[in-house]
Amino acid sequence: NAEAYIDMLNSEKIREKFGSYNIDVLLSDKRIRVSSLFSVHEGKKITRTFAVVHCPAVVDVRFAKEHQAIVEGQSVGAVFKHNGWQIKKHPVFFGEIAASPDFAPVYDLMGGIRPVPLPVHIYTMFVEKQGAQFRYGTLAEVHHPAYMSLDALKKTYGYVARKKPSQHIRKILDVVRDKMKNL
Repeated sequence: NAEAYIDMLNSEKIREKFGSYNIDVLLSDKRIRVSSLFSVHEGKKITRTFAVVHCPAVVDVRFAKEHQAIVEGQSVGAVFKHNGWQIKKHPVFFGEIAASPDFAPVYDLMGGIRPVPLPVHIYTMFVEKQGAQFRYGTLAEVHHPAYMSLDALKKTYGYVARKKPSQHIRKILDVVRDKMKNL
């Protein structure tokens, strides 16, 4: 059912589609974490989602344990779900990152694919437990074209992309493009 698919974590979708899932944290500081969500094929890691997480400036004590696990390299959604939190994704933008040889580090992670436009999904993640809801952060997910297309994102989430991204979204996209070039 479509609603169940929407509620599935990215890690669960990757495992279901490709038979395996894991995560490598590529870069991390207090506010931004960059990771490769990958599956393994013939002994080779293939990035299915290049994720840039803008972590909260202030970490509430009620999810400090989860945040620490995330900082240490665990999968964002899986950590919250495993600890009994409900996760709500509020899509704020769907689009594409234009093909560019500058993004060779990400194309290499994606199995050495040629430069192609890559679908990007930006959303705000909220977590809820025992009646308390918190905004965890903003996540930007750049997907391998064999995993998720722009049309599939729009169909899954029922969202019509804006003609022009807001200034806030443009800043997030600038950070994503910078991280794609400078791993």
